Amino acid sequence: TPGGDEAPIEDRLIGCFPYLLPLADGAEFGRYIYERIPPLGLLERATVQPLVNIFHAVPFSSLIVFIAFSFAARQPSLSRFVRFNIQQAILIDIALIFPSLFGGAANELPRWLVEPATNFVFYAFAASIIYCFFSNLALGKEPNEIPVVSSAANQQLGPF
Repeated sequence: TPGGDEAPIEDRLIGCFPYLLPLADGAEFGRYIYERIPPLGLLERATVQPLVNIFHAVPFSSLIVFIAFSFAARQPSLSRFVRFNIQQAILIDIALIFPSLFGGAANELPRWLVEPATNFVFYAFAASIIYCFFSNLALGKEPNEIPVVSSAANQQLGPF
């Protein structure tokens, strides 16, 4: 929370929920890592892949959730802590759009060029998501230390 107080446990749990959207949308960027580290691939298939399958089973589900989160981030009935997490998850998801745009073109490039770039995207987004979960659940604090993204989320919400 902005004042440094810990958020209530309900807000902590609800604050983690929005990060499922970028988690589902960004899982594909781990494909080379899962290939090189099979236990991590098994973990991903057991935990994240069912979520990805649900998103893919329902047409436009990512877009629908994205729009719903956009409206929820502006609801004053939700605590600022929850609204900040929603807004930040939206911005992380938007940031994943740019590397996804290059996905089709990457099929034409050599793997030695594509793999490090894809891995970088995965590490950056996974570190952001892990940080947000840890900050929310373990610390009860706003995860407001992600460069550029956190300040943009704060600007979108304003002081309230």
